[in-house]
Amino acid sequence: MATGTAEQTQAMLQCEALSAVGRLLVSGKRELKKEACWLISNVTAGSAAQIDAVCASGLAPLLIRLVSEEEFDIKKEAAYALCNACTGGSLPTISGLVFHGVLGGLCSLLEAPDAELLLAVIEALGAALEAGDSSRDSSQGDNRCVHLMDKAGGIEKLEALQLHENPVVYEKASHLLDTYFADADGVEDSSIAPVAVAEGFRFGVPVGQQQQASHGAGLMMAQMAAGPATQHVCGGYPQSPDSQRPPGSMPSIS
Repeated sequence: MATGTAEQTQAMLQCEALSAVGRLLVSGKRELKKEACWLISNVTAGSAAQIDAVCASGLAPLLIRLVSEEEFDIKKEAAYALCNACTGGSLPTISGLVFHGVLGGLCSLLEAPDAELLLAVIEALGAALEAGDSSRDSSQGDNRCVHLMDKAGGIEKLEALQLHENPVVYEKASHLLDTYFADADGVEDSSIAPVAVAEGFRFGVPVGQQQQASHGAGLMMAQMAAGPATQHVCGGYPQSPDSQRPPGSMPSIS
């Protein structure tokens, strides 16, 4: 049903299927984890409300952990789910994913042997960098996502991709470097960070407000971990294409 129509996927969500899927993400069986990630990637390729449902169910931190820790076939499916959310989500969505550490996980996949996955990851990183640019203001200056990617080794890995045999990978990596990292040696502004706020997450909260925001983030994490009973969603989203993918194919993230 997750690969069916938007209405079929929504019917599945209304049965609180994401709660059960979340339990599969921590299963000891490799194939169950992989298929659960694949199912979620189809949901995050769907409508705004469906991406919201994934965020509200607390699945994003679990997916990020799988990208960082699991074997490649599981990493790949989890990464597609996160890439869909990054490229199809609103600024509060992306800020929330950055808050939970999505940039480090995605940067770790910039050395993946799969060109299609590389393109999905580069596009998702580009969406995060664009969100960081659009959320900063003149008083705060720096794009926090640039610094987080630098810290995760993303710049060096993007530079290495300029030698990739796939010309599209090379072009996309070069575009990110030229657009966002020309001045990457600048001094980091520690007052800029994606933090929890009443409406979800946002970038660029001054240092004096971060302690209060971090308390709100802890409450939000507890709500997300509680599953379908929580009322929190990551924010409003623009409509993304209602396209789902069959097993093993490239998700729609553009």
